[in-house]
Amino acid sequence: MTEQAAREHYSGLRNVFAEVRLGNVNYVESRTGVGQIIRQDPPAGAQVRRGTQVNIVVARASEGRRGEQEIAVVPDVRGMHLEQAAEAIQDRSKGRLGVGRVTEEHTAQYRPGTVIAQHPSPGSQVPDVRGMSAGRAGATLKEMGLVPVLSNKGESVYRQSPSPGTQVQQGTRVTLVMRVN
Repeated sequence: MTEQAAREHYSGLRNVFAEVRLGNVNYVESRTGVGQIIRQDPPAGAQVRRGTQVNIVVARASEGRRGEQEIAVVPDVRGMHLEQAAEAIQDRSKGRLGVGRVTEEHTAQYRPGTVIAQHPSPGSQVPDVRGMSAGRAGATLKEMGLVPVLSNKGESVYRQSPSPGTQVQQGTRVTLVMRVN
């Protein structure tokens, strides 16, 4: 289960035997299962009292790998010739993206070889900066063409809005809620 799925599950769960809610969310570095819940307390299947908090531990990318996230800026290549578009995609994404399936459509409106549509849409996907320091999160967002906004001071990013993976336009403000220890 992912952290987002757990948040949705525990916020909406109303059981005859127990009402549980999401408690603390902690992160540990991991090379696999990034974004997945790797531990929970109490464990699955445990009988608990009404109102019990379920604490979870979520896997996150190790510090050395965070800059290598597979999230990249998607440039607007509409109107470019296919070869120019392929170059722009490689350059803007720092080699993280490439041209996928190409479909040809014959039309009198455009010259042959011109990109007339693209998927995904131009813009950026919001990277997951939860667990990062304010400085590192801010630098990561700025690199993606996004504007970091700190809502408070703290040790590390606890929550962010828009959510990781959300498709946004460059220049979008990303609000960071910091964990206060």
